[in-house]
Amino acid sequence: MTTRFNGLYTSIATLAFCFFFMSNGHARAVSNSLNQQKAVIVSKLAKHITWPNEQEQASFVIGVYEDEDMHRYFSEYFADKGVKDKDISVELITDFATGKNTNILYITKPNRNQSKRLATRLMRSFDTLILSDDSKNLATTMINIETTTLNNRIGVNVVNPNIKATKLIVPDLNFLSTSEEEAILSESPTLLRQRQREQEINDELTKTETLLALETKLAKQISRISTLEKALKSSNKKSTKIQSDLNKEAQSLKVVQQVSAEKDLMLKTKEQEIEQLKSDLEKSNALLIATNNENTDTQQVLDNSGQESSKEAQDVKAAEQDKLIEKLSTDIKAQEVKNTELTTKINELNLIKNDNTPYQWLFWCMLAALLASIAGLYLLWTKTKSQSSAPPALPAVDDKLLAEREAQLLKSENVAALGYVATDLTYAVGLSLDEIQEQFEASGNKQGCLALQEAITLLENFNIVAADQDEHDVITLDVVEYIRKIVMLYDFEFNQSKIGYTYSGENKLKIDSVPSYIALILINLLNNAIKHGFDNKGKGKIAISVDGTPNGGAVIKFNDNGKGMTDETLARVFEPFYTTKSDRGYVGIGMANTYQLITEKLKGEIAIESQEYNGTSITITLP
Repeated sequence: MTTRFNGLYTSIATLAFCFFFMSNGHARAVSNSLNQQKAVIVSKLAKHITWPNEQEQASFVIGVYEDEDMHRYFSEYFADKGVKDKDISVELITDFATGKNTNILYITKPNRNQSKRLATRLMRSFDTLILSDDSKNLATTMINIETTTLNNRIGVNVVNPNIKATKLIVPDLNFLSTSEEEAILSESPTLLRQRQREQEINDELTKTETLLALETKLAKQISRISTLEKALKSSNKKSTKIQSDLNKEAQSLKVVQQVSAEKDLMLKTKEQEIEQLKSDLEKSNALLIATNNENTDTQQVLDNSGQESSKEAQDVKAAEQDKLIEKLSTDIKAQEVKNTELTTKINELNLIKNDNTPYQWLFWCMLAALLASIAGLYLLWTKTKSQSSAPPALPAVDDKLLAEREAQLLKSENVAALGYVATDLTYAVGLSLDEIQEQFEASGNKQGCLALQEAITLLENFNIVAADQDEHDVITLDVVEYIRKIVMLYDFEFNQSKIGYTYSGENKLKIDSVPSYIALILINLLNNAIKHGFDNKGKGKIAISVDGTPNGGAVIKFNDNGKGMTDETLARVFEPFYTTKSDRGYVGIGMANTYQLITEKLKGEIAIESQEYNGTSITITLP
């Protein structure tokens, strides 16, 4: 029996817990539905009502007075939302000090005396829109939200007199009865900016990954080039060895040909001797036959003793002649064998010579191609130099085209200034490459790399200055470091012309300016000092100093100890087309261009002090 009652109690407790859980869940669902409807109403009010000071606010503030649950719900609902290009901030209001900074104040318990006092103060002094839940006193609210618990719906009661007493601009409130979709707010500007920043970071990462991939590819290509260079060196060594072997074989062939010629000469001599012996033998035989015929009768008459004596003598002489003929025949056969061997060797050497001919032909073809390339480059350099050195003919212009012609010449001066630097730079690089070649031959690749570093630095500085000529935007730059890079381009000119250079002033000074204009200004001043101040003869001194100004600008002082200027030249130095060296092809627009860049482009100032034979001092002030 006790067991049955215990099971019954357990079942009842379980049913009670399930009923409580279902009731609590249903109540929470109803509460969330009502809160969502209230949040939609607040969203519509924030979107359509205009506050007098909303443009000055950093964010749109919605306050909830002493209701943590509603504050938590609104915070989650309005998270990552925005209105009128501003973020929405939900604040928990506890007193007047925190409530006066809100655009909308939601009072969920308006019937308390503390709530009424807060709403009254805010309505009198500030343009805060007051919302309340089921307020019994409409004098302390502007919009009262009335909740119907039967069907979980809410109604809106607008207190127009209280709203009109403020500076709020309220349109027709029919928007409160429109569909919920129209009340959806835009995304938070901060969230949008954060997403945009994340996208920018992702783009930067993509670029970085692409750059790393390119660097990896470049490293592979460099490695491949190094491998090819090693293979080329190995091939050159093999080619050199083959050529050396060919030279040795050629010398051996010459020796063999010389020996063969000597053997041929000896053979011809022996043949001549054999022919001579044959001729003598034929003559002797003919003489012997004739003698025998003439003495036939005499020999019959002679006695036996005399005949025997004469016959024995003739037999002895004939035997001697037979031996001599046999010996000559043997010598002829031996010489023919030697001639056959020599002929075979000559044919073999000729075959080797023919096999080596393609290598020699290839070598001479490569040498001819190299000489042709050097000649072509020399002719191209001569042609380019003649074209660049020839001064352009200035066409006749009337007064209407004069201004346009001046503008074109001012632009061309920029290119001419950089061209003057490029000439020295090209010559300096050529000398550096000569030094590299000598050091490569003397001590190997490491020493060559050390000699190459100076040329690389010079080229990098030139590339930086040349690249800036296409940019005319104001950026933040270290003007001292930038001037150092420009002056470094003139190191070769200074060394060749024995021009001394000194710098003083700030070690580092950052200003906001246009690098391309600063480069052209300094190049014009340096060229002017070299061409006019020192009269292209060098042996002078140039000094540059840079100091900062209180307003974040810079003062650049440029001094040279050249021949200076007369009073007339100083008065007309900034005048376009004025030059004291017209006989040398100068057009007189360098200083005019400098003045235009400083005063018009950079909004700065320039002042010049100079006396004849006492040098020139130029002061440039950049903002």
